[in-house]
Amino acid sequence: MRFNENDIDMSVFLDNLNEEIHKIQGGPSAKHYQTGLVRTYAEIREVTYDSKICEEMLVQQCNFTYSDKKWHDLVNPEGDLVEVKFIKSSIPREDMQRYLTGIHNKIKHYNHSRYIYGFQMIDSKYELIHILDTSK
Repeated sequence: MRFNENDIDMSVFLDNLNEEIHKIQGGPSAKHYQTGLVRTYAEIREVTYDSKICEEMLVQQCNFTYSDKKWHDLVNPEGDLVEVKFIKSSIPREDMQRYLTGIHNKIKHYNHSRYIYGFQMIDSKYELIHILDTSK
């Protein structure tokens, strides 16, 4: 799966992005995990944008839905919870499974998603690099 911003309805995306940012601002994730300082709208937007656009592609083009469970991103058409992660391209493709497993180990006490989808930006397009099945 490869796509760019032109492949989704950006007005819907921006509405959903703003909703997500406001949720973050009102919760414990509003503070930066290293400094403890409250993050600005712009800082939250910067770290949220790419993952959110990947979520929106799955919703708009692949029949996923947004999860109503706290700390869970999406529900796939089969009803499984899905966590979506955008990984900076400094992580080599061949290390993506190990990297996503590390993320899963950090969040598994509160996030019970069956799958973690790892996306990267390749040649100016978002690309799904790996799907980690956390049940295995």
